[in-house]
Amino acid sequence: MRAVWEVTSAGRCLRVAGPAALSRWWPRIGPQIPGAARGSLVSVAGHAQVMLPDDVTAADARRWINAHLHCVHLRRDTVSVHGVALAHDDRAVLLLGGHGAGKSLTGLALMTGYQWRPVAGDTVLIHVRDRGAPLVIGGTSAYLVRRGEARLWFPELPLPVGDGDRVDISGQPTPGDHPGFRLVGVIQVAVDGGPGGTGLLARCDEQTARNAWYRASGHLLDKVLDDHREDPLRLVEDGELARRRARLVRLLAASAGCGWIRGDPHQMAAMISGGPVAR
Repeated sequence: MRAVWEVTSAGRCLRVAGPAALSRWWPRIGPQIPGAARGSLVSVAGHAQVMLPDDVTAADARRWINAHLHCVHLRRDTVSVHGVALAHDDRAVLLLGGHGAGKSLTGLALMTGYQWRPVAGDTVLIHVRDRGAPLVIGGTSAYLVRRGEARLWFPELPLPVGDGDRVDISGQPTPGDHPGFRLVGVIQVAVDGGPGGTGLLARCDEQTARNAWYRASGHLLDKVLDDHREDPLRLVEDGELARRRARLVRLLAASAGCGWIRGDPHQMAAMISGGPVAR
């Protein structure tokens, strides 16, 4: 049996037609939808913008929803960026890097040592303005860390019980309707060596910053679907939206810039929180 659902992400809505099982999957999917709050999936009547296959998997349902939300947000000058965001007062820092680079570990060090709080654990929503600093307006509430690495770097941190390699330390999902945190620092992180290594912080040139922003802003379109019959998610973004994203990336590189940092998570957290990048 199919139903129509309305998904709310940071105040934006997307209507999805799919199997009734979507409501059962939502407690697992919702924390991986950027900007989604509890209760952000409701059954509605009427037409849908997205039609999920009847035999869609839970993982593909999440991928399809996120790819279309990427487009919904782009139309409102908001980019969906692969990264970890943390806030302190009204300020936010964004940690960039590929899978396994150490974004979550560095963010965890900022939380445990410097009173920063998580805003997004994997995908960050950034509203770009022609004037003024970009605003972090939400993100995915799940905050996943690898159990072995968390034990290595944070031996005193209690971890959820379970057998899985990746654990969610976020607790309850946070609301996705915050008016926004001023983005004051953008850092590409790389965990290097063991405790006591030498840290390094440097500024990227603008072209390197553009490339980093552009790669990170296509994250939700670069997933491979379980269903080999379907088109690649990349095709969800049409030419007009692709040009819009490139324009927003240029604005982000010019206004927020980007730096890079290498070291252990505690070193990098100290340099980020105590340095000019987070002020």
